[in-house]
This record gives sequence, structure tokens and C-alpha cells, in this order.
Amino acid sequence: MRYEVHGEQVFKQLNGMFALAIYDKRYRRLVLARDRFGIKPLYYAVNYNKLIFASEIKAILEDPDYRREVDIDALNSFLTFRYNPSPQTLFKKYSY
Repeated sequence: MRYEVHGEQVFKQLNGMFALAIYDKRYRRLVLARDRFGIKPLYYAVNYNKLIFASEIKAILEDPDYRREVDIDALNSFLTFRYNPSPQTLFKKYSY
């Protein structure tokens, strides 16, 4: 199966862990996808009308425009449950 032929339905056929981005030139859109079990995470942030995405938060933190502030509620969840439920991360979400 190919994305060009089947569109987003192609992701249902993929096995294993993955996080990927495809720019669909025909429809001028960016498609972000990850495996259905969430084994490979896909993090994203919107910063000053810029979309940053990666499979590890440390890559997003490399962006000098990204404000690195701890989300206290997320920290509480992490200390209580030893993980953060999706879509929560340890960092505050901002919209500009």
C-alpha cells in the first residue's frame, strides 16, 4: 500500500512502532502519524506560528523559541502515576 494511492488508510496497514510525517503536496497538508498503540511517541509544539514535531521531547527543546517551563499538574501526575497520560507532557503548552 502507498500513501499516494490510499491516503491516510495506509496507516492501518503498517505494523510495528513508527512516528512519521508526510507532506501531501497534492492537498498541501502535513500528515503526522504514529503507531496505534503509541509505542513510538510523537510530540509536537506550536510556537510563534511554527510547528515543531519529533519522536523525542529533547529535539523540540533544541528550538530556541520554545519556552521550557514545567507544567505543575503534569509533574503531579508523573509523581503520582509514574507516567503522564496522553496528551500531557511535563512541559506547559503555549499558544501564541
